[in-house]
Amino acid sequence: MAAIEIFIPYGGRFSYGLLGGEFTPSDSKQLVVQVTSGEGGQIITDWSLARGLDVVRNGLPLWVAEEILSAASENVETQTLGPGCLRFIGAHGEIGSSRWVFRGLANAVISLITMDSSLSEVELWSILRRHFSTS
Repeated sequence: MAAIEIFIPYGGRFSYGLLGGEFTPSDSKQLVVQVTSGEGGQIITDWSLARGLDVVRNGLPLWVAEEILSAASENVETQTLGPGCLRFIGAHGEIGSSRWVFRGLANAVISLITMDSSLSEVELWSILRRHFSTS
């Protein structure tokens, strides 16, 4: 399992998202990807990285869930998990969240889950740069 909360400032704008993922292996023959979605979750702004700038709610709107499912299905690393269930949960900001942020978060969380050893801070930054590159 892995979780990432990200806040990326760009001058007067910012991007925000929080996503966690957990893989549970099974004896089935397939990999199932689940995203818990729901509109209008509880406000959790007081402890988020976006406090004071955005209203952060737990839960993921449908458009976020669709982006996470798309990213997971296109990510080559997902297939290395084998059969089981890959489940995502998270929180979103009313202003700072976007499809781009959650695509990057989904890919970064998958990268972390598929690692077979602990990682250094340098390796973590490498994963974040790879999935949040704007070029």
